[in-house]
Amino acid sequence: MIAESEQSPIVVDEVHNQYGKTTVTHGVSFEVPDNSIFALLGSNGSGKTTLIRTIAGIISPSRGMTSVFGVPSGKLGREAFEKIGYAAEGQEIPLQYTLGGYLRYCKNMYPSWDDTFEEQLLKMFQLPIDRKLKHLSRGMLAKAQLITAMAHHPKLLILDEPFSGLDPLVLDEVVDALLDVTAQEKWTIFMSTHDVEEAERLADRIGILNDGSLLACLRTDEILERFRRIQIPNAVGESSVQQHDRWLDFKQTDELISYVDSDFQDAEIDRILAKSSSPRAATTRLTCNLNPLSTSHMQPLTTSA
Repeated sequence: MIAESEQSPIVVDEVHNQYGKTTVTHGVSFEVPDNSIFALLGSNGSGKTTLIRTIAGIISPSRGMTSVFGVPSGKLGREAFEKIGYAAEGQEIPLQYTLGGYLRYCKNMYPSWDDTFEEQLLKMFQLPIDRKLKHLSRGMLAKAQLITAMAHHPKLLILDEPFSGLDPLVLDEVVDALLDVTAQEKWTIFMSTHDVEEAERLADRIGILNDGSLLACLRTDEILERFRRIQIPNAVGESSVQQHDRWLDFKQTDELISYVDSDFQDAEIDRILAKSSSPRAATTRLTCNLNPLSTSHMQPLTTSA
């Protein structure tokens, strides 16, 4: 059980979400420190959105509790919601509105909406205020949603896969702007993502969610030191590799053995190779790509079996 810090932006304590016989989250616990950027990293279907909806008080957990600024999520009122900004992939918005009309619509919900700050954000994101939302590109819509989440100076920004599918150049622009504004405003950001590089670039703490369970919750530098993505061309002909509990996202084909090791040790590669019974194992030269989770360009390590 987590000992809740006074007025912590987010506390999640032994949360279970179950729907009939389907369990979506299993005893998840973590705390988001003030003035931090926390990334909840997991594949699609790992339970990220369910957890965010629980934190926001949209749904109730089957067991456990969540709180925002010390208030149980199920009791969040107008005052608490005025401290929160929210943006999500696939969020429903009135596409028939112009961007200016949409911003005026959102302004009515927040007494602390700052017109000057809104103008600064519009200039930063270079958005056409008179264009209808339905005519905006995906990147422009993502920027527009961020403006509606930020213009009232929230203390907590909750982002649910907000950058999914964005063009890399647009993503760079949005992330850089978000980091700049966050540094100025001293916000706390809680975001979910399936993109490792995105989490590493934005967050100072990362929680890894896998099949509804929290596998790790560490500083970003600790995650990058401990976790490795390993790919071994299956030239040795292994038909079955014994898996460890700490291996994530394990995949095996006739051509490739791939997994993420949550507690990487060099000896694991030797163990896999030593167990190979293929006649080709003694003569085949293998390439094992060992990467920090944030690295997209793999650096080869060659090993003779």
